Amino acid sequence: MADPSSSGSGPRQLPVNLFTRSDSYAIPQSTYFIPADWRRFQLSELINKVLGHGGDSGVAPVPFDFVVEGEVLRGSLENWVKRHRGDDEETAISIEYMQSVMPPTEAGRWEQEDWVSGISLQRKG
Repeated sequence: MADPSSSGSGPRQLPVNLFTRSDSYAIPQSTYFIPADWRRFQLSELINKVLGHGGDSGVAPVPFDFVVEGEVLRGSLENWVKRHRGDDEETAISIEYMQSVMPPTEAGRWEQEDWVSGISLQRKG
């Protein structure tokens, strides 16, 4: 990744430390300098590229979710830094990543008569 101290008109770079608790998706521990405007999709692409997934590898890319200091990343890293760190752009951001899980799908419905919702199984005392 590019060094943020290099002069140029490219996008602003933020230092991040990416880690996971999953042994199968672990990447080398290092500080990565990534563009501040990156979101979940670009971070997933980075991890898949480091893992060798996608492209001609024959291994399908894996979607990941990201937790930044206890908060799920929704939006760009730049927005997160503005909300939580203000002007501090030099301290590395610790980001945990995990395999994204699809929401559950509806298995079926059971129609009940209206009186069933009025039953209480609570005991007094």
